[in-house]
Amino acid sequence: MANQCELNRFVDVNGIEELSKSLNFNKLKGFYNGDHLSERMSTIRESINYIRRNWEKYEDFMEQLNFVLSQIGFDPATDSSCHIPAKDLFKKRDWDEVSDYSLIMLYTDVRFYSKVFKLSSNVFRDEESVDSTILIRSAVFLVELINIELHNYCINEPAKKNYTGSVYRGMSISTKDAQSVKNLLNLPLSNRYLSIPLSLTSSSKDKEISLDFITKTAAVGKVGLLYQIKVLNLEDCYLNLYWKYFPKSVVSTICAVDISELSVVPKEQEVLLRGAFMQVLNVRAYDDVECEVWLVDAVMINSSRDHIASKPLKT
Repeated sequence: MANQCELNRFVDVNGIEELSKSLNFNKLKGFYNGDHLSERMSTIRESINYIRRNWEKYEDFMEQLNFVLSQIGFDPATDSSCHIPAKDLFKKRDWDEVSDYSLIMLYTDVRFYSKVFKLSSNVFRDEESVDSTILIRSAVFLVELINIELHNYCINEPAKKNYTGSVYRGMSISTKDAQSVKNLLNLPLSNRYLSIPLSLTSSSKDKEISLDFITKTAAVGKVGLLYQIKVLNLEDCYLNLYWKYFPKSVVSTICAVDISELSVVPKEQEVLLRGAFMQVLNVRAYDDVECEVWLVDAVMINSSRDHIASKPLKT
């Protein structure tokens, strides 16, 4: 386990007490939008750029991530509860098109997700987590490892590139939070967007799977939200126009990837959304179930201007 002095070699640490305080996650948000979203993304982008500019410090970043996990009592090196060894987290990954997707598989394992990826999800959702450098960089590094596998998967399996289609995600949230989503309809269409920057979001091609989650988690004071998300790609003519003016820019198409064939539960038909920015088109009652459910019609683009890369991501 790394100690605080070792971590100070490569990152400004706010201290163990600050890390523990940050791990309380007292200010989780369902989504960010407007100026708050822009500010959040700007802060997270600093960590993305730092990690990609300093990729030679890979072992240090991994040591930092392991240290953060140790604070929640999880040791991937010795854990044996998952379908595949959790120690696969420690495999060295790079943009080299190797057919190793063990971390994606671990992501789909509910036991590993609840211990590791749930932590990173909370980091990206919590308003105050960006105040802890060690915490936000560890979460960003973990997502970067997934990015590598998604990139290599789409290169090695061309049929998985440029995913388009409808996907669904179910949520059971408070009436107040649900109303916040509905209130987006009061804004001009161009401002009706929401996101959890860089967060990994599970969705399914099967609407019934998402509805099943909602009905199983229904409770008094809760509203089910069924997101119906249309995933689109930018047409080549628009991409070519963009590259005409920004020829060195990196554009990735791994914001939505069908990982069902890698999942430990293939029947879930999972499509992994990476930092999805969704435009809300409509929110309406969904009457085909007994509990209260609102259908959120949304659209997202599976083409994204990426940040500086340790290897070009253009796919």
